[in-house]
Amino acid sequence: MRLSTDKSQKRWDGKYIDQQLQELNCVDVKKIWVCGPSMMNETFDKSLKSLCPKYNISQNAIEIM
Repeated sequence: MRLSTDKSQKRWDGKYIDQQLQELNCVDVKKIWVCGPSMMNETFDKSLKSLCPKYNISQNAIEIM
């Protein structure tokens, strides 16, 4: 999901990232790319560190630019 196409004005916080990953739980996640402002990148970095084990996602599958 891209924030720019989300008309509901939701923000990418830890809870929202968890919700999005939960919706994709049936899919085998191979790669997650994050590219945004530094604050958003930091939120993803911190959130994904705790969420990766929950969703069985490898830390090597994450690219934060």
